[in-house]
Amino acid sequence: MSSFFNKNKLTGPNLVLLAMGVLIAVQGARLVIGVSRPSPRFGADDYLVNVQGNVSHPGAYRVSPGVTHFEILKVAGVLPTSDISGVDLTEQISGDRQLEVGTMAQPVAMNKKGTVNLEFFLGQVSVISAEGKSRVAMEGLEIAEGDRILTEEKSQAELSFNKFSRLDIDEFSECVVDKINADDKGKKLVSLFHRAGACWYKIVYADKSEIFKVITPFVNVTVAGTGADFMIVVKQDEIDIHDMDGLLLVERSSGAEAI
Repeated sequence: MSSFFNKNKLTGPNLVLLAMGVLIAVQGARLVIGVSRPSPRFGADDYLVNVQGNVSHPGAYRVSPGVTHFEILKVAGVLPTSDISGVDLTEQISGDRQLEVGTMAQPVAMNKKGTVNLEFFLGQVSVISAEGKSRVAMEGLEIAEGDRILTEEKSQAELSFNKFSRLDIDEFSECVVDKINADDKGKKLVSLFHRAGACWYKIVYADKSEIFKVITPFVNVTVAGTGADFMIVVKQDEIDIHDMDGLLLVERSSGAEAI
């Protein structure tokens, strides 16, 4: 995954927040290198993938070898009602093909109790409690504060938050659910520590009392407005942030700068 996100990098000691701000300001930009709208000239090894159905941007995409269905759908724009259960998300593209995305009668993650749930997972996924005990990963598992979610090679996991929000965790990634509906100046705070790897966040606020934050080793990200659709990739000494839709407030961990 990391090879697809090699622009506008922010190094740990020398975070270039201005560059990140320019990236965040481009609303609706599809910045996943390796997946793009087709042009008259194709690379010798490129394939044409036609995405149809319930996505934000249906149509044909030029895809580099090795790109997964998961990455293509992120660019096409999965909606809260998108039914992607029939798509093998980890499969890599090796030829021209068509992907059909269905429509669910109700939005994904219909939990109404303010819980965080493990909606589905593929491959080897570990859930470890704050006390260091391993929990059995299963669909519908309610995630507790302090739980760590780790994915291995060719593995993915999806967490749901409120009625419409989701987090998709890619392979070789680690996230810790830090707070669940904690009080933050009168708002219900959900926060995660995104420790490593690539994660795709689709956050939709159900009401004005909610607030969602992502803490990383370098910067803290708060979802502003009514929600946002964005990708964060945390590596050993850098972070990439790709904002596809919505507004984000990005602050240095020290609090010295924000944009």
